[in-house]
Amino acid sequence: MWTREILDYIEYNKWKDELVPERLKCFFTTWAYEYRIGKDQDECESLLKRIYENAEVAGFMDYEEFKEYMLQFVK
Repeated sequence: MWTREILDYIEYNKWKDELVPERLKCFFTTWAYEYRIGKDQDECESLLKRIYENAEVAGFMDYEEFKEYMLQFVK
């Protein structure tokens, strides 16, 4: 499942590389679309929290800002 691939990518690259946020949003949006996961579903929220923690995003933005960024193209 894409979840493992997303988390592996984050762990390797972290959030520091300027391209990681855009690539991650692309992976996440594709994952949500492919598995028909809506932004209001628990599975989506759970993955967003894991990404936020594993990507060390806290130093760059708070969780709500991150969530808004990631869900930009998810229905």
